[in-house]
Amino acid sequence: MTSATGILAAPAPTGGAVQKGDLIGGVPDYNATLNLEQSIGLPDLWDGFARADVDFVGSSHGSVSQYQIGSTSLDPDYRRPSYHIVNATLGAENGAWQFTLFAANLFNEQKIIQQVNVQYAYEAYRPTPRTVGVSVRYGF
Repeated sequence: MTSATGILAAPAPTGGAVQKGDLIGGVPDYNATLNLEQSIGLPDLWDGFARADVDFVGSSHGSVSQYQIGSTSLDPDYRRPSYHIVNATLGAENGAWQFTLFAANLFNEQKIIQQVNVQYAYEAYRPTPRTVGVSVRYGF
């Protein structure tokens, strides 16, 4: 039923308004990830590193029709917007020890990315807010 392009490869089993060639709901037009990593020499047998990644999610359709079921009102989830998330990590390791400082969603992207109809009430979803933390790991 699905294909790598996010387009229906065969008619939907229940028929209805969905036809071969229609876009599949929730499948982005494109996705891409860019990862960067830099090693940093530190004193006293420590090795440092810096990592960053950017995740791009393309726009998609949240529903088959631009109209709400049984209505002439537009469905706010019909066209979901594209967005990007930037994550970063700084760390140091020495043998079995690793210390890291990380930030997920570094620029705190808060665009509404979905508006889902749950029992005739719309709920808006945003990416997880910026999360900053530290971790300590010991391998044995």
